[in-house]
Amino acid sequence: MVDIETKENNLEVFTYKEIFIITSFFVGFWIGINLLFKLFGFLFNRGLVGRLWPVGKVTPMVPTIFGILIAISVFIAFLLILKMRPKHDLISTNLYYIIIIGILLIIGTNIFHGLWKGFVTPTISHGGLMFYWDAIEIEDPLKFLRTYNERQHTLVEHSRSHPPGAVLFYYVLYKIFVLPGLISLAILIISTVFSAYFLYNILRREINEELSLYVTFLFFLIPAIQVYYLANLYAIVTTLFLGVIYYYRHPDNRINLIGTISCLSLSAFLTFMVVFIIGVLVCFELLKSYKTKSVKNFKNMYVISLSLFVLFTIFLVGFNYNYIVSFLYTSQEVNPSGFRLIADPYDYFSTRTEDVLEILFFFGPFLFLLFLRGFPIMKKNFPDFYLLVISAIFFLLFLFSLGVYQTGETARGCLYIYPFLIFPVAFYLNEKDFSRAEMNKLLILVFIQSIIMQLIGYYKW
Repeated sequence: MVDIETKENNLEVFTYKEIFIITSFFVGFWIGINLLFKLFGFLFNRGLVGRLWPVGKVTPMVPTIFGILIAISVFIAFLLILKMRPKHDLISTNLYYIIIIGILLIIGTNIFHGLWKGFVTPTISHGGLMFYWDAIEIEDPLKFLRTYNERQHTLVEHSRSHPPGAVLFYYVLYKIFVLPGLISLAILIISTVFSAYFLYNILRREINEELSLYVTFLFFLIPAIQVYYLANLYAIVTTLFLGVIYYYRHPDNRINLIGTISCLSLSAFLTFMVVFIIGVLVCFELLKSYKTKSVKNFKNMYVISLSLFVLFTIFLVGFNYNYIVSFLYTSQEVNPSGFRLIADPYDYFSTRTEDVLEILFFFGPFLFLLFLRGFPIMKKNFPDFYLLVISAIFFLLFLFSLGVYQTGETARGCLYIYPFLIFPVAFYLNEKDFSRAEMNKLLILVFIQSIIMQLIGYYKW
């Protein structure tokens, strides 16, 4: 193996001129699209979008002295981590190290907002909209499940738009940890540990161990992950979706089926957006079958589909919970006027624009460019992942076209798309021969955006 510290090449992940141009374009585009939709809002008498639009849910902030000092401290600690690692390693040869550092960095950037706003408010929310408030009222969890269809309309906003498992998950955390701040940390730790395990092992089957660890670390530096892996149900959902991909591609068929069904079942109990990962698997198998002229890969899909049908039947017969009725109620709840394209075309197009751009803004311009560069490499050398990523992007856009995520905030609600976006980046880095200094540069660029975004906005409800 070539010593990455002593590589003699001039290959740069981004030149400093490119960094200046990319950053300027990113900021300019952000300002420009914001002003454009302010103009649209004025012309169509629809009100003005927020100062940081297309970020949907955000309170713009002027950085405090406390926040700046913490940011400087966290960034210095981050640089020391990069400096002190073993000479021959891109980041570390130990997954546990990646997990610990990932957790500490996410905690560090959220401390910018103080302990209360950083760790307590994300669980309890300002307006009492979160699962927590229904969870602490539960006296009998089985009774809650059996009566969920009847009481769904009485629950707080987030609770009534999810299956009962979301509230029950917070109920379990409340019983164990009691304090909202500890619940936030528990969600962070659970999500980071298992996301790291799944993502690393998914990549490890395709590329070398060293780069797999590096990309896993890079994943935790993405602004969306830094902001939303703390106290967010969709950090758990993202982890379970990663588990679905990990097990679905597992070479042992028994582990494949048991793991996939388990992760899908838990996902279905937590969120109706399980339709996304099911849709991705179906699209993937359709594309693969078309390419290989074979339908043998659908055998596992039949077993998985039958298992989910059995799960929903158990809910109905054993616990008097009708998953379909609950799902239809939620659909009506989020689109009370019907299909938005017909009911309100302006709102439909503006929110669809917001949904896509918010995901990209929280991904960042540098990773997005590497994503584009990695796509042809992935198509040529990793065809299964190409079909998987295409399926994920297509199905998410399909859901957007149906009016899903009418209220925006997709960097949080669609957190599960980011693993699919990081795959082409991994394959691009695998193809190139960047020095350790250049790989450090990418980590720094991504983390700086996370720090800046945490300093200028508060993204929790």
